[in-house]
Amino acid sequence: MSQNSISLKDNIPLQRLTVLGMSPDKGRWGLIVIGAVIFFFIGAIYSWSIFRGPIQKHFGCSSTAAGLPYMLFFAVQAFLMPFIGPYIDKFNPGRVILLNGIIMSSGLVLASYARNIYEFTAAFSLLFGLGATAVYAAPIALASKWFVDKKGFAIGLTLFGMGLAPLIMAPLAVKAIAHFGVLQTLRLLGAIIFAVVAVLFYPIKFPPPGYSPEGWAQPLSASGELSRDEQIQYSGAAMYKTRSFYALWFCFMVSSAGGLMVIGITHQIAVEMYKISEAAAAFAISIFAFFNAAGRPVWGLIIDRVRAKIAASVSFVLIAGAALAIAAGPGDNYYIFYVSVPLIWFCYGGWLSIAPSLTANFFGVKNSSRNYGAVFTAFGAGAVTGNLLSGSVKDFYGDYNFAFYILAASSLTAVAVIIAALEKPDASIK
Repeated sequence: MSQNSISLKDNIPLQRLTVLGMSPDKGRWGLIVIGAVIFFFIGAIYSWSIFRGPIQKHFGCSSTAAGLPYMLFFAVQAFLMPFIGPYIDKFNPGRVILLNGIIMSSGLVLASYARNIYEFTAAFSLLFGLGATAVYAAPIALASKWFVDKKGFAIGLTLFGMGLAPLIMAPLAVKAIAHFGVLQTLRLLGAIIFAVVAVLFYPIKFPPPGYSPEGWAQPLSASGELSRDEQIQYSGAAMYKTRSFYALWFCFMVSSAGGLMVIGITHQIAVEMYKISEAAAAFAISIFAFFNAAGRPVWGLIIDRVRAKIAASVSFVLIAGAALAIAAGPGDNYYIFYVSVPLIWFCYGGWLSIAPSLTANFFGVKNSSRNYGAVFTAFGAGAVTGNLLSGSVKDFYGDYNFAFYILAASSLTAVAVIIAALEKPDASIK
């Protein structure tokens, strides 16, 4: 009997399984679309540089303080992921998204009533960040489980919505802030997020045990059995014994630090370093969002087809080159801004596909949510490091140049780590 003949769950024949009223192999793409739409609204965070100035002005705080909500949002999201990740595999992902979407909405609404930057940061980072953690984890787990045949590409497509968000959010945010004010704009966004998750959560579900895409089978060894690598599903304890985990963690941290730093200050880079107008800067952010979004499926497709060492090394060489160009060319060389900044957005977006894809490839799909939760702490470390770096450099030197030299050096260090240790771990580790 073929693997697609029966389900081990509820004794439902897999040939009778439907997703969004279609066969599983067709309907699963609909789940990717739903995940991308949900991610689109989480991706409002990537328009933070539009909100940052008005927030700073409204509360009369320092540049560093105005960056705290953005920084701590990612830190909360990352450091809660190891605790939330294990539960994603156990519960209905649609209900997880609904519950935590409500929490996200509540965080934005409460932040809109804040009386100072500290109340704002607490509501935005803790509540919005808490809800976004589970809402972020569930669609990635969904893509990994429904698309065992093309994990990187499916994860990248799901994340495409998050990266694309500033393309629409940035210009809308500028208009909404001008018309309603910054706090009222966040309140409106919270209401929209609630409406979206309330409509979309219901059809989201994991595949039943025994499901595999039509015409696909797990790789077999020469004896006709599952290869040893495919049989082993690493637990967290076993994963921590591999140098591959630490190499992946470090690389994800560096890419996150650089990407989030640049995204968080793109508006300031444009206006302060390259003397670009406010309107042109906002338009650039919306265009750069496409590179962030495109990086996710593009690098996901690359990591499915190219050796991890090669794909990951190329991404960091590109980041290092772009960072050096930005640091060396401020002033009238605005073309450097329009080439180098979106290149960093593109590579950063790619690592949000590369990291979960390699986690599943290296350590197995069964515990992918739990294992990726541990890997995702690198994202939080990067968020804190990158934002503190940019804020501290600006406060100390008066500009951001030195931060880009540090990013270039860190990226080249990541290349060395990749060459030395980023590879599928020994299957004998248990």
